[in-house]
Amino acid sequence: MATVKARIRELLKKQPGLTDAEIREELGLSRHQHANNEARNLAREGVAVRIREKGRIRNYLVAQESEAAQKDAIANVRRRITAYKTMTEDEVKQRLRMWLRRRGWEVALAMGKERGPDIVAEKGELRWLIETKGTGSRPQMNHNYFLTVLGQILQRMEDGAVRYSVAFPDQFVYRRLWGRLPKIAKERTLVTALFVGTQGEVDEVR
Repeated sequence: MATVKARIRELLKKQPGLTDAEIREELGLSRHQHANNEARNLAREGVAVRIREKGRIRNYLVAQESEAAQKDAIANVRRRITAYKTMTEDEVKQRLRMWLRRRGWEVALAMGKERGPDIVAEKGELRWLIETKGTGSRPQMNHNYFLTVLGQILQRMEDGAVRYSVAFPDQFVYRRLWGRLPKIAKERTLVTALFVGTQGEVDEVR
């Protein structure tokens, strides 16, 4: 059976940025100290980096190919954390519109409380429907937003030829929630997640 340290390493590959408490919960460890000690060991070995983000220490794996790669990985994590800010739903839509247009899509948005899909993009005969959410004012709101947007996109799935996605600000909580969604659900629905950065960069994850 794999050691706790090895299990933490595999977990962080799938869910980067977990706190020690979240690691303990995910692995079902009986003691918080066990997760804390092994996470610190990974950091001492240069396998992971521990970064304070909004008062909480989060764990990230770093590249192992070279010392330069490690430094680049740590710098990228720090840049992402420094750039963190809240993003409204309409800001997510506007950034996605610019990103899609640069890729040749014609884009229609439903702003504010307008009815209909949040984003409808078309390119020739291709059609792409996207439902979006912004940052909640409280942590629990982000969980509710995640479940809400999944329900919304599933209700839109009336045409097998259409591409369907959900979109969120590129923030740890949303990446974690998407990472915990069962793989079989993603494979059967073919829904993807779009994580939108503050500079307009977009990462599509299956």
